[in-house]
Amino acid sequence: MTIKYEMDDVGVHAIGLNHGTLTAVTQLDEEYGLGFASSQLLVSSLAGCSGLTLRQILKKMRKSYSGVSITAEMERNDQKRKRIEVVHLNFIITSNDIDDDLAAKLAELVHNNCPMIQSVCDAIDVRENFKVQPAAETAEA
Repeated sequence: MTIKYEMDDVGVHAIGLNHGTLTAVTQLDEEYGLGFASSQLLVSSLAGCSGLTLRQILKKMRKSYSGVSITAEMERNDQKRKRIEVVHLNFIITSNDIDDDLAAKLAELVHNNCPMIQSVCDAIDVRENFKVQPAAETAEA
């Protein structure tokens, strides 16, 4: 896959993506709210890819769920030019079909099978935390 990038005074633009153009704005332009910092894009790609990986795993296991929420936090090292050293991915799965033991197994499977996590795991410590909350029962009429 080849993606073309162009840079101008606003920032760097990825051209010809499946859904248009993506602009990553430099730090100087953040005050205008015109795009994303590169660190935000990196963490978002980890969260997005791990979420898609989780969906595929649950589909293969034939496990039902009514929702998945992912929050991501990053830890940076100010001594090393704000290098991202740790990314915490916190998953909340709403399901009556998944228990805590399976959630622990899902964390391992997502970590080992997500292409983005595997691409950065030698440089960034990616930590997954899975919680399961029961789905609300629908009232029978």
